[in-house]
Amino acid sequence: MSALKTFVVSLVALGSVIAMAVLPSEAVAVPFKTIHAFCKLQSCKDGNGPGNLAADGAGNLFGITQGGGGSGGRGTIFELINGRQFKQLYRFCKDSVCSDGSAPAGPLVIDVNGNLYGVTSFGGSNNEGVVFKLTPNGDRTLWTLSVLYNFCSMGGSSCIDGANPVPNAGLTYAGAASGALYDGVSPLYGTTISGLPHGVVFELSLSVDHTTWTETVIYRFCAQTCADGSDPASALLFDRAGNLFGTTFAGGDSGQGTVFELSPSSGGTWSETVLHSFCSWKDCTDGAGPVGALIADSEGNLYGTASGGGSVCNFGENTFEVRCGTVFKLTPAGPSSAFKVLHAFCKKADCPDGFSPESALAIDATGNLFGMAQFGGVNDADPNHFGGGTVFELSGTHFRVLHAFCALDQCEDGDIGDNNLLINSSGALVGTTPAGGSNGEGGTVFTIKP
Repeated sequence: MSALKTFVVSLVALGSVIAMAVLPSEAVAVPFKTIHAFCKLQSCKDGNGPGNLAADGAGNLFGITQGGGGSGGRGTIFELINGRQFKQLYRFCKDSVCSDGSAPAGPLVIDVNGNLYGVTSFGGSNNEGVVFKLTPNGDRTLWTLSVLYNFCSMGGSSCIDGANPVPNAGLTYAGAASGALYDGVSPLYGTTISGLPHGVVFELSLSVDHTTWTETVIYRFCAQTCADGSDPASALLFDRAGNLFGTTFAGGDSGQGTVFELSPSSGGTWSETVLHSFCSWKDCTDGAGPVGALIADSEGNLYGTASGGGSVCNFGENTFEVRCGTVFKLTPAGPSSAFKVLHAFCKKADCPDGFSPESALAIDATGNLFGMAQFGGVNDADPNHFGGGTVFELSGTHFRVLHAFCALDQCEDGDIGDNNLLINSSGALVGTTPAGGSNGEGGTVFTIKP
């Protein structure tokens, strides 16, 4: 979590109803609806703090909550049948030592047989997280979890195999960027925030007889200096040529994060290239501290967000020297990659466009970009509140706010816009907020039609 996020979260008044929101003057009124508000059950047994969503080909949505679910509140997996009807599939921490995992991270991976794969940030035999598979029975009424790998299984306290998978990052595989379901046998790839000690990229491979999984670290950050990046913060992106792209929150030439590429070589080795070091422009106007995953367009250009850097946050009378984040485009070409800032947040007083984006972007068929900013949006629940965040659209150079959260009393429409968006078959955006909603601070799943 960024220092800015820690600072702002401590000031946020969280709240909890399904409605059309009243938008600030800079926003464009578009249809908004809450699909589900968490913490409907006592002690939040349905979960709280939803993360990123995944969708299958039939329009069903699958997601995780990082808390709630009973058993000490260690998280859940849920399904929204046809994108609407809520069903809990699994509650973590089935035993006193949470051998099945704790604090799941998303989005989930869905395979061609309907099985789900994911990671937890904690729990497992070493309490450093696991990779898991969730398998349904024939009529999908009972789901069984199996642990595929326990992190920190080698190397003692140094966890040379990695530890603590990155929250909201999850796993990826070849073909994921095209929307193809996972085949169930190809390698899975992910990142951990810890391990020797600044994080790793790992590969999980299934044996020829399909009985066991083997984890291999394909890259360790900060092996010498941290010019290659430190603390990977996002999901990985696989391109058609088999290269992996991602971001680190820290490290790089200025210590403010990187965009990196991992390219496979013969013999199973991978080589890393830093495509951009953040804060390399004067006053960090290119951004700093990227957290959200990268996406690519049909031409191979990469798009992402940086949670800091960019413009100085304009909080009106409370303006101080903190920078509010950017949306960027990068055209990969090794060290000569072309980098461009598409939007710098919070140039206007009280940040009506939002600030501190940490979500991945979504892109539609015509190249329009959609995303979320954690805070801002003008709807301040109290004098110390910086707004509940925004859903935004960026079409070329034209930026517009589609929704500003906390438009309803006690943030019943949701609060803290820091998760990813999906575009469904009807062109609507689907997303989650980890807080707000009609049942307290449990968070929401929502749809919005641009």
